[in-house]
Amino acid sequence: MTSTGSEAQPLSVLYVDDEPALLDIGQLFLERTGDIAVTTTGGAEEGLRLIADHRFDAIVSDYQMPGMNGIAFLKHLRQSGNTIPFIIFTGKGREDVVIEALNSGADFYLQKGGDPKSQFAELINMIHAAVAHKNAEKFAKETEKRLYDIIQFLPDPTFAIDSNGIVIIWNQAIEEMTGISAKEMIGKGNYEYSLPFYGERRPILIDLVSKSDEELLQSKYAPVRREGDVLIAETSLPRPLGRYTVLACRASPLYTESGDVVGAIETIRDITEQKEAEKAVQKSERLYRLITENMTETISILDLSLRFTYVSPSVESLRGLTVQEAMNQSLDSVLVPESLAIAMRTFQEELEREAAGEPVGVVSLDLETYRKDGSTIWINNTITVLRDSGGTATAILIVSRDVTERRRAGLEGKMTKRLLEAMLDGIPDIVGLQLPDHTILRYNKTGYEMLGLKPEEIDGRRCYEIIGRSSPCELCATSQAVGSKKQETVERYIPELGMFMECTSNPVPDENGEIELVIEVLHDITERKEAEDALLESQQKFKSLFMNMIEGSALHELIYSEDGRPIDYRIIEINAAFERVLGVRWKDAIGKTSREIYNVNDPPYLEEYAGVVQSGEPVVFETYFQPMKKHFIISAYKTDEKRFATIFEDITEQKLAVEELLLKDASIDASLNGLAITDLSGDITYANPAFLSMWGVSDINEVLGESIPSLWTAEAIGREIADSIQKNGSWSGEVQGTRKDGSEIILELATSLVRDPSGAPIAMMGSCIDITDRKKEEKALQSANKKLQILSSVTRHDILNKIMVIDGYIWLKREKEGDQQDMYLADIEKAVKSIERQIEFTRQYENLGMQAPVWIPVRDLIEPIDDGRLPIIRHLSDETTVFADPMIERVFENLMENTLRHAEGASRVEIRCEERDGQLAIIWEDDGPGVPDEQKERIFERGFGKHTGFGLFLSREILAITGITIAETGEYGEGARFEILVPEGAWRER
Repeated sequence: MTSTGSEAQPLSVLYVDDEPALLDIGQLFLERTGDIAVTTTGGAEEGLRLIADHRFDAIVSDYQMPGMNGIAFLKHLRQSGNTIPFIIFTGKGREDVVIEALNSGADFYLQKGGDPKSQFAELINMIHAAVAHKNAEKFAKETEKRLYDIIQFLPDPTFAIDSNGIVIIWNQAIEEMTGISAKEMIGKGNYEYSLPFYGERRPILIDLVSKSDEELLQSKYAPVRREGDVLIAETSLPRPLGRYTVLACRASPLYTESGDVVGAIETIRDITEQKEAEKAVQKSERLYRLITENMTETISILDLSLRFTYVSPSVESLRGLTVQEAMNQSLDSVLVPESLAIAMRTFQEELEREAAGEPVGVVSLDLETYRKDGSTIWINNTITVLRDSGGTATAILIVSRDVTERRRAGLEGKMTKRLLEAMLDGIPDIVGLQLPDHTILRYNKTGYEMLGLKPEEIDGRRCYEIIGRSSPCELCATSQAVGSKKQETVERYIPELGMFMECTSNPVPDENGEIELVIEVLHDITERKEAEDALLESQQKFKSLFMNMIEGSALHELIYSEDGRPIDYRIIEINAAFERVLGVRWKDAIGKTSREIYNVNDPPYLEEYAGVVQSGEPVVFETYFQPMKKHFIISAYKTDEKRFATIFEDITEQKLAVEELLLKDASIDASLNGLAITDLSGDITYANPAFLSMWGVSDINEVLGESIPSLWTAEAIGREIADSIQKNGSWSGEVQGTRKDGSEIILELATSLVRDPSGAPIAMMGSCIDITDRKKEEKALQSANKKLQILSSVTRHDILNKIMVIDGYIWLKREKEGDQQDMYLADIEKAVKSIERQIEFTRQYENLGMQAPVWIPVRDLIEPIDDGRLPIIRHLSDETTVFADPMIERVFENLMENTLRHAEGASRVEIRCEERDGQLAIIWEDDGPGVPDEQKERIFERGFGKHTGFGLFLSREILAITGITIAETGEYGEGARFEILVPEGAWRER
């Protein structure tokens, strides 16, 4: 912690401990260096008030303190959101205390003891380390927040996952891209982040950052490029209408400061438009090359002066000239005079129109042209004007193709056309001629009649447009034929015509092998499909019934020997239940014999099945099938000359259930736990031998019909059990009762409702264990543990605290001189006296509970203390005895010592006994000043008082062993009055 100036400010530390001397010496040591300022307090409650009003850099706290202990203090702070560094500094060294402290949020744990100088030097180091760690943690969180904000507002969609594949970052850009908010995505795993992109859970680029190059080659990304530890890839995502989105992705590992990989991060950029632009350029280049180099047509470009500026290579096949020879020609060297005149006139007219602001369209001219050898050919020329970006004409584009044969074949073509039309019109199926783009050239007569349209309403339109569609059919024979360049046939239903059609498309290639025309024949197969569908529906219904049967079923075929004897059978078909019940897969069963499937020497039940096929009479039988160790009910019936079907049901569980029921009956009778069943009124209807033995009953008839709550000693427990069963259906706990011989018994009981299959209660069942002996042992163990805890507390906390104070003052005494030495020596003497008192207490306490409780007459407890120091007036019966620890004598000794030390002016003590609602009250009264009201309970606390402070504390502990209590009930100013209350059953009159 630093000030706004240049000088460092000391750390402000709150030190909490219930030992005042340890607070003083701790403050002296911690403040010696000058860089720590200490505020002390004796308890956690006061510490909380100080924290509310002051700012501290760290807290040092003892663990064992009255009221709120150190860990409770720590938990209170952490639950309220306070993260101040916290150090537990205590004599408690148990492992469970250390674990609880650290789990509760303690920064350090330091055990008291040893050299004070070294001890406090280590504590000072811990304080500085805890504060430095806190400051570093705060700085790290602020840095992390800034980095998170940067990622959150990056323009590129970005997300990150941890090493377990859990999404930890999902920025705004990726929210907008996917439509999924960060709130919905962060914290999700199992490849949740791949769903918005691929519609399935699968590894994506971010999951590949730690993969080897060989593993990258096997990924779904192709290709993946690595630059250092960054992976770069592109992926295409399908979108509606056949479109795709192209994404550029970059993924890299996330590292800690120490270089450990803790996750990965990926950024995504939509590069669809960029890719489409690249494709457009590539397409344009391909088209250009296709036009200029690969097409049979010749491309020529003329400038506006009608000089050639470009001629494509195909001119050589068209006119026999090289490109250079063609480029050097003028138009009068290219065209015969008649065609030249037509061309020049056309160019002049079109250029005049262009000059007048009327843009020229496409012009088509058939012109007679010279070849290199002097012969002529007819060429069709498609003429277009080329323009710049401003729309101004800059050149003339001419596409030329040889049409000589077409012109010569004109007359022959007309005759052939009439013949073909007659043939087409005679075909009863629809026959259509169309271009590869589905444009209809014509239909035959059947086509026009079936479609109900005239030729002028169809020709020139696309086939799918005629039936009202905007795009080609999904299953289209023409599209397939154009792609495969061979005949394709598909069958499909055309809802617009209400018919099933067999569509056959034959592609017609040109001389270069390119599809020029498609002949499509449509044959009406509606009646055939309806018949097939009816048959298929019937078959599917049968198969669905067969496959979805709950019982396993199979179709078989008998196998005969040469002499006609059945020797085996083969599986023809099985259903899903067959696979499930027998664990035999379909592919492993079909066509296999029973010997192969079941791995047996003799075919199972061959005689029965052969009899079914021979007689035609079905059979049903129950059997145990040894190869699968299962019980079955099998039905078999004949289906064909050599075939039969079986239906079987696995009844193994039913068989086992019967056996299990018999076993349970035997187990219940042999159980060491007592078991009983009652009707809903609580009357016993069944009890096993162990239950009867627990209650000392030999014949079950002694308890049948008896109300089970009547067995319990306390009526309240019976009502509690009934209420719990009525509300929750069950009850468990401990109950007390009386055996037939009158002895007491303690049981651990669990009881619950028994319901029928519909859920209605029909009975109650209880299970009980005799824990009478165990409860006695637990009571003794609890007492011993309690003593050990107190002894441990004394030796490890109080005594070590005092010793630490002594060591601290001795060390300071070596460094200090003067009057302070006497003060330190006095403090050392106090600490030593305190240790002596504590050790004396442990000496007395070590025998507590070591002997079994006994019956002791009350008068015998008074005799040892009636030694004349103070008159004792007794109102006691010789017959009154109490059941208590033998150390109860110390109780009355302590009461007498307490009266002699603290009851100034007392002249006597009176002791009497009173019966109160079955309990015995032993009353001790003196005529001294009495006990102030605020001290009536504190006088029983360990360490309270002017002497050892252990007398009354020890008295209460001794009495508590057998459930006896003690309290001070007198009126202050009228004398002390101690009431010892003995519970019912722990006292009697002899």
